[in-house]
Amino acid sequence: MSERAVACVVGSSTVEWYRSGWGARDGVLNSVLSTDHPIEELAAIDWRPIPSFPENRGLDMQTTEIVYQIRPCGVDVFVPLWFGTGLFDPPAEPTEGVLVPVSSLSEVRHLRRSHRGLKAEILDAVSEGMNPASAHALSQQVSALVRTVAVQFRRMASIYT
Repeated sequence: MSERAVACVVGSSTVEWYRSGWGARDGVLNSVLSTDHPIEELAAIDWRPIPSFPENRGLDMQTTEIVYQIRPCGVDVFVPLWFGTGLFDPPAEPTEGVLVPVSSLSEVRHLRRSHRGLKAEILDAVSEGMNPASAHALSQQVSALVRTVAVQFRRMASIYT
């Protein structure tokens, strides 16, 4: 199984999208997050253009491991978290999630581990009798909370850039 990444390259008047089957490997992430020249590290990866990114559909949170936002002033790295579990009717869309900014490989690992643990808790609660609709509502509340925290992190980061 590959470790898929998506790169959003933002120019002064353009936005281009690319994907890589191996752009989310730990070695790549560590190189990008720990260097003063992350764009050079990303340039060494095999990227394929996404000809017409479905702006109206959004990013597939289920199949993307990492999102890079590349701008003239630098690179931001995000971990997509999908809040679906496969238990609900109708099922959560693959775009139902949030992008959380990260700044180190250990942060990426911790975030992924915590997210898997949260989803496991929700699945356990359902298997022990919690109403799937209540579990879905809980999942939605957690998604909103994470979205709020992610926005706060981005605002704080913008103070220093």
